[in-house]
Amino acid sequence: MSRRRLSSWTTHDLQASRNAPGNGRFTLGMNNILDKDPVIDPYDPTGRGFDFSLYDGYGRVPYFRYTQSF
Repeated sequence: MSRRRLSSWTTHDLQASRNAPGNGRFTLGMNNILDKDPVIDPYDPTGRGFDFSLYDGYGRVPYFRYTQSF
């Protein structure tokens, strides 16, 4: 059986946090900031094009988080 090699998939994430009054913290961030598409596998038996257990097809995802410590 011949081995198939796919290119690597690297994403860059970014976040910034700020302390808030009362032991709180605000966080603003973005996953996959460069909006890199997952590696396409032409031999994927599911027909989806890429392995969903390794990659996601969401692309760039912004988020906001607030945490509170008691």
